[in-house]
Amino acid sequence: MAAKRYATLVADGKDVALWDEGLRQKIYLGEENFVARMQALLARDQLKSYDVPRIQRSGKVLMVAEYLRQNMERNDAIFLAYQEGKHTMSAIAKETGLSVSRVSRLIAAAEGGAKGKT
Repeated sequence: MAAKRYATLVADGKDVALWDEGLRQKIYLGEENFVARMQALLARDQLKSYDVPRIQRSGKVLMVAEYLRQNMERNDAIFLAYQEGKHTMSAIAKETGLSVSRVSRLIAAAEGGAKGKT
């Protein structure tokens, strides 16, 4: 029953020029308002895409070296690069020449509000 209806549907649509008249922007088959809705959904989904690194999704972000140049204290720069810039401890360690363990301790001290330098 369903196969017969499908065969009829295909046969009835043989002379319909969907691809010539209905295709929009090479991937959408529908009216302009449908295309606009789909593009809006796609744009929103791309902002949340986990294929794109978090640092790229968040807009303008300073590189670790920029934090180091802008701050007088190295430890403050490390904390800001981690907290604001969302850089990983590994990336900060690589840029500063410190071990990941050392970077981790510096960040933990800054998060804990430690007064002295570690």
